[in-house]
Amino acid sequence: MLKSSPELGSSGAGGRAATASLVAVHYRTNLIMRQLAPLFGISPATGCRVIQPLRPLLALQPAPPPVVGVDRCGSWTAP
Repeated sequence: MLKSSPELGSSGAGGRAATASLVAVHYRTNLIMRQLAPLFGISPATGCRVIQPLRPLLALQPAPPPVVGVDRCGSWTAP
């Protein structure tokens, strides 16, 4: 069993940096939690507990619907 890191998720500056790093690596790679957790010295369950509350905060906002009647091609015309 993997040792849990006391720094991850703690309120100190090192804990916030470790949490931010874990979330960034999780979203930038296609690694599953079993592959990602050993890189940070935590268990997969701890990694999930750290990332799950942050998912809604990091989700992209949907784009607004297009405005009807606006020419999106500009003044360019095909020759």
